[in-house]
Amino acid sequence: MPRRRLTTQSPLNTEGDFYRLKFVLPDSSVLSDTVILSDFNGFENYLNYNLNLEKKIEIGFTDINLLNSMELKEIKFDNQQVYEPILYLQPYQVNEFHTIYYNSTMPIEDVKKVESTVKRLSSYFPINQQVDIVFLDTEPDYTIKFFVVKDLWQNAGVTERLKSTVDYIKSSGVNKKINLVLIDNQTFKEIQI
Repeated sequence: MPRRRLTTQSPLNTEGDFYRLKFVLPDSSVLSDTVILSDFNGFENYLNYNLNLEKKIEIGFTDINLLNSMELKEIKFDNQQVYEPILYLQPYQVNEFHTIYYNSTMPIEDVKKVESTVKRLSSYFPINQQVDIVFLDTEPDYTIKFFVVKDLWQNAGVTERLKSTVDYIKSSGVNKKINLVLIDNQTFKEIQI
């Protein structure tokens, strides 16, 4: 069955604590289509993970007469296996086992500086061990996120080692402060160090 297309979209409007991006629907029955709703949820997440706006973007809909407003129903999946932001970020493959995920406002030159750090610090980033790094432009600073084994952030030796890694990245020519966040690789709980 071919996908139905939405015809028009209105500009981004400011409403309270968020920006509202409204799409004009020729037929409101599309809002009962789970695939279309999933696509719009993904698009909303993509915009929010990749744009550094002072407010969150929320997608909404209106009819062709611009009279009625409709909300985007959020879809949650029960068995989500992947740390969600990674789905909406750009991947930069360092090698077979190491990937840097970054948002679209991140200068690629700074991503390459993280890549060179990963290549130089081979004892920190073993060539045969899967290591994913999330590197975000979170104006006015950068944020780097490392996945760790459960509650490993309570180990002072580990946190000091990761702090020194961040200092090493910064010394390679990154001109912004870099915040360090650790992610539990089972629960995806985060903690800023």
